[in-house]
Amino acid sequence: MGPEYRTPEIRIRRAYLEKVGVDLIGLRVAVQGLSNVGSFAALGFYEAGARAVAVNDVSGGLYRLDGLPIPRLIEWVQRHRLLKGCPEGEAISNEQLLTLDCDVLIPAALGNVLAKDNAGDVRARSSWRGPMPRRRPKPAPFFSGGA
Repeated sequence: MGPEYRTPEIRIRRAYLEKVGVDLIGLRVAVQGLSNVGSFAALGFYEAGARAVAVNDVSGGLYRLDGLPIPRLIEWVQRHRLLKGCPEGEAISNEQLLTLDCDVLIPAALGNVLAKDNAGDVRARSSWRGPMPRRRPKPAPFFSGGA
């Protein structure tokens, strides 16, 4: 799927949050995967005024409570291929990202990262599957919201 398919989905999710009265300004978002899919999700929320407090890729993650500068992170990854070594935030593990206290967690990279063994540790108020096609026929029963 190209960006032309992902971008409308991000706009729809932002519109839904606004409709149900969730203020996007300052909303704390964590995005698992800052590659093709996650970068659009992170950038969409960043442009709407949300704080992307954490992002990661296969090399590890970055955390910053006041929000990460998503456009600079995307530039970093384009130049260096990975987040590793990026000075824009505190280094965190991929496992730590999944259990951060945040408003929205977006698993947008590897499938099945939210499972029965870590479901109780997830502290996000909401978890949204990244805008990508499903690789399994239905969501896991303990994340029926579609993580």
